[in-house]
Amino acid sequence: MTAEQPIIEPLVYTETCRICGKQFKGAPLASTTDPRMNKLGEALFKHMWDTDEVHKNFTITAIILAGFILEDPMAIQYGAPIRYMAFRALRKNFVPDEVLHDTVSRLTPEKFEDAMKDMRDFLTEEGEYAPKFAVQSA
Repeated sequence: MTAEQPIIEPLVYTETCRICGKQFKGAPLASTTDPRMNKLGEALFKHMWDTDEVHKNFTITAIILAGFILEDPMAIQYGAPIRYMAFRALRKNFVPDEVLHDTVSRLTPEKFEDAMKDMRDFLTEEGEYAPKFAVQSA
């Protein structure tokens, strides 16, 4: 399993709101310390905060759900749909049934546990599938 990166860098990148489809276009950022990074973050946050109550409620609830482990059943029930939407929107990897079938059909009982650990790591971006962060020079 691999996550492919583009070979040729586009001249313009588009950031698209998953709620309404609004697009924000801009030239590629040079690094994570590029001053335009803050401007992009501000523009995206302003869009989520100022557009309407749906955007604002999604933003607040997603942040709360990411920051807390809930125990109260009513809080869990209220947050479940937004947690689910955020998870589906933010996940990078997905394994279709065909890939699962192909993988399982080639397994021996001894290799089954290794295959399940590999699948878990792929879906959760752990181990060899963890993001590789470039070291930024000052």
